[in-house]
Amino acid sequence: MNDLKAFELLKQGDKQSLEWIYRTYRDAVAGWIMKQYNYTPEDAKATFTDALIILERKAFTDVNAQLTSNLTTFLIGIVKNLLQTEERRKKRYTPLDDFFKELGSDENPFETDNTDAIIARMMTAVQNMGNPCSTIIIQFYFERKHDSETKLLLNYENEKGVKSQRWRCLEQLRKILKISKTK
Repeated sequence: MNDLKAFELLKQGDKQSLEWIYRTYRDAVAGWIMKQYNYTPEDAKATFTDALIILERKAFTDVNAQLTSNLTTFLIGIVKNLLQTEERRKKRYTPLDDFFKELGSDENPFETDNTDAIIARMMTAVQNMGNPCSTIIIQFYFERKHDSETKLLLNYENEKGVKSQRWRCLEQLRKILKISKTK
């Protein structure tokens, strides 16, 4: 079997072609991932499997899909997009302790390095804020949910509204923690 034949069969839903692609390209693409991204063999194989699933969906759902390169190149392109998307997603999220790093040391509301104590104090403050602030902060920072999910949950018109509200809530949280420190 060759790349073009395997891709055409994959478009028809043929599982044997999927298995052939997996066996033929797994080691090469996973090896590339390990070399380029310093992944463990298990993580590289998992990423390859994710890329293969995307290839299968694209081949099966896009009737105009054509293979314009060899499958190795195509799969590596999918992997690059997957990993870039993951990096962008990670950058969107800022842990709460990073938020408080911008405070001066005299303003820092945490008098301890004990992470459990910090999280407990923050959760108490967040829960006392009430809705929508408590929901927005918990979903974004603790549950790591995207603004689109929060938008649907709280019936906001768009994600920008959620983001603006989140920043207002963070300012409110900062004030609450400053006040509770001085008490």
